[in-house]
Amino acid sequence: NITGTAFVMYYQGVPYIVTAKHVLETENPAIHFLLKNGQGRSFGTSYFNALGLDWIKHDTVDVAAIPFHMALQAIKPLHIFFIKEEWWNLELNIKAGNFVKHLGYPDKDTTPFPDGSSSMVGIGMVGKVLSVTSNEIRLRTSAHLGASGGPVFVKSTTGPCLIGVASESDVLANKSLTEGEYLGKTTVVPIKYVKELLDSDKMQKQYLNRSITEDMF
Repeated sequence: NITGTAFVMYYQGVPYIVTAKHVLETENPAIHFLLKNGQGRSFGTSYFNALGLDWIKHDTVDVAAIPFHMALQAIKPLHIFFIKEEWWNLELNIKAGNFVKHLGYPDKDTTPFPDGSSSMVGIGMVGKVLSVTSNEIRLRTSAHLGASGGPVFVKSTTGPCLIGVASESDVLANKSLTEGEYLGKTTVVPIKYVKELLDSDKMQKQYLNRSITEDMF
C-alpha cells in the first residue's frame, strides 16, 4: 500500500483534489477525510468513477487531480481546508533560503517558521528552499514518508502563498534538527503544472460530463 497526501483547491470556481501522481500507483486508491466530529470517511476511486469522474495524471510531471464535485450535504461534514486560487504563486518569485511550510501526512506540527514568525498555515513541516528552476523546486525540510502530494507554501507577509506540490522526499534522518538544519530533502512540482493539468482538455471534458445527484449518501 502507498500512503500519501492530497489537498483540495479551487480553480475557476471548481474544487479539485490534487496529489502526486505516484501516490495513486495502487489498486483503487482512496482519499480519507476527517469529519468535523473527529471520525473519518474514505472515498475510493470506484466511488468517483460512479459519478463519471476519474484521476487525470499530468503527462510529464508527478501531479494528478480529480474534480471534487460532490453534493453540498456530502461536503459539509468533512473537515477540509480549501486552498484558494488567489494563494497561488505562479511567478515563482522565490529564491534559495526562503522559508517554506509543507503540509502532509502524518505531521500535525504547529511549529512556526525558524525565525519565530507565523506560517499563516495551521499545521505542517517547516524548511528552506535549496534551489529553484522552471521545472522543480528543491527544499531542505523536516518531511516524513507519506507527505508526497501535499501542498508547499513559501513564507509571505500577505497571506498563504502556494508554490507547488511535494513530489519526492528523501528522509535522511528523523525529524530532529542539528544546528538549525533540516534533515530531509523534498522535490516540489511548481504550481504552474497543476494549472496546466486543470486547464487540459481531458480535465475540462471530464468535469462537464460528470454525473452527480444531491442524495449520494
